[in-house]
Amino acid sequence: MPTLVELASNHTELHDDDIAHLTALVSEWGMLADFSFADLLLYVPVASASGTNWLTASQVRAATGQTLYQSDLVGEYADDTDRPFIAAAAQSAQIQKGQITLPYLPDPVSMTAIPVQREGKVIAVLTREVSTVSGRRPGQLERNYLSIFDDFATMVATGLFPFAGRVADSSVAPRVGDGVIVLDGSARVRYASPNAVSALHRIGIRANAVGQSLAELGFAHDAARASFERREPVVEELDQEHDVTLLVRSI
Repeated sequence: MPTLVELASNHTELHDDDIAHLTALVSEWGMLADFSFADLLLYVPVASASGTNWLTASQVRAATGQTLYQSDLVGEYADDTDRPFIAAAAQSAQIQKGQITLPYLPDPVSMTAIPVQREGKVIAVLTREVSTVSGRRPGQLERNYLSIFDDFATMVATGLFPFAGRVADSSVAPRVGDGVIVLDGSARVRYASPNAVSALHRIGIRANAVGQSLAELGFAHDAARASFERREPVVEELDQEHDVTLLVRSI
C-alpha cells in the first residue's frame, strides 16, 4: 500500500512542509479516531481536467467502534459528487456536516469534513465517517469523548493541531481505552474516564479527581507540565507508589 508521503508527493502539488504537517497529523490520529468512535480518512486535492478530485491518502479505524469499511480505501479517488462536503470544507475553510449515500453500504453515512489548515491555507480534508444507525443513545463517556474530538477538530481546522516541533512516539503510548484525563486551562481535572479512575485507584488515589490538580491528587504530573510549558505532546513512563509504573501520554 502506498504511503501518505508517496501519494502526496506523486499526485499533488503540496509542498514538503505541507506533507510534513499531514504526516504529523496522521501520527496522532489513532487517538482522534478512538475519541470519535468512527473511521477517519484523509483526502488530498488532485487537480484534474474537470476540476479538483480528492485522493484518499490515509485511513484509520477506531479501536472504540465498528468500521464502515472492511477494505482499505487508500489510493482511491472521490469526486465532489461522491462526497460534496469535502469540497465545501476546503472552499469555506469551515467544518461541514451532513449525510452521504454510498452504493456499497446499506445505510446513510454521517460525515464530518474538517479542513486541514496550515499557515492560512487548506491543504487537505480530514473526514469522520460513521453509520447513521446507532444501537443505543450515547452515555456520559461517549459524550465526553465526542466533545474532546470536536475540540481537536476545531484545532485542526484552524491550524493549531498537530503541534509544531517534536512529535511524540505514539506507537508506544497508551490508547484512549486505557484511560483519559482531561485538564482545563488551569491544569485542573475537568473529566476522568472510568478506566482512568481505575488507574488512579491502583496507585492509591481514591479522591474525586474532578476540580483538583494532578499534584494535589498526588499524581506525578511531569508529562502534563511539560506539555503545558513546551506546547508539544509528551510520552513518559512514571514510577508511582505501590510498585506501579504508569505510561502517560500528555497532549
